[in-house]
Amino acid sequence: MKQTAVEWLAEKVNSKNFIKYDDFFKLIELVKEMEKEQIVDAYESGSIEGQIFALTRKIDIETGEQYYNEKFNK
Repeated sequence: MKQTAVEWLAEKVNSKNFIKYDDFFKLIELVKEMEKEQIVDAYESGSIEGQIFALTRKIDIETGEQYYNEKFNK
């Protein structure tokens, strides 16, 4: 099973190595991108549900990227 963005970050934070302050914010940005990719992939995997979502809200969403932007980039 694929590791989620949160699981990946927890693994990094819980490792015995200390994370530098500046590196922590780089990790956060990386995790945000990972989470976005997971949402896009999940949307595209469930394309039937995605099409229903788009139709019920009378919006034209064809890709996971569009779904992500509609739901999370307002």
